[in-house]
Amino acid sequence: MATRRTACLSRRTVGPDPRQAWASERRQGQIAGIDEVIHFLFDDHDFDETEVGECLLDKSEAALVQTVKRELDRIIQELPKGGDDEYVVHPNWPTVTAAAVAAHSAMSRR
Repeated sequence: MATRRTACLSRRTVGPDPRQAWASERRQGQIAGIDEVIHFLFDDHDFDETEVGECLLDKSEAALVQTVKRELDRIIQELPKGGDDEYVVHPNWPTVTAAAVAAHSAMSRR
C-alpha cells in the first residue's frame, strides 16, 4: 500500500535537482517536469482531508502533502510561467524538496 501511495510523489521529487530525472523520463516518452508536478499536485488531486481513505491514510498524510503544496505555491506565485530551470534554481526550491522528502519518508514508513 505505501509503495502505491508514494510512487508518484517520489518520482516527482528526485533529489534537490530533479532536472536530470525529468529529462530521462522525457526520453522515455513520459510527461515530466515542473508543469507535470504542478498539475499532479494542484489539478489532478486535492491531497487534502477529502482524500483520506482514497489515496491518503489519514489527516497527517494530508498535512504533509499540503506542506509541499504550500511551499511550491510560494514559487508559483513568483514564477507563474517559469520553467524547470527557473523553479529548480529558485531560492525556495530546497524548502519544497525538503517538504517532499519529509512527506515521502513519512508515508513510505506506513
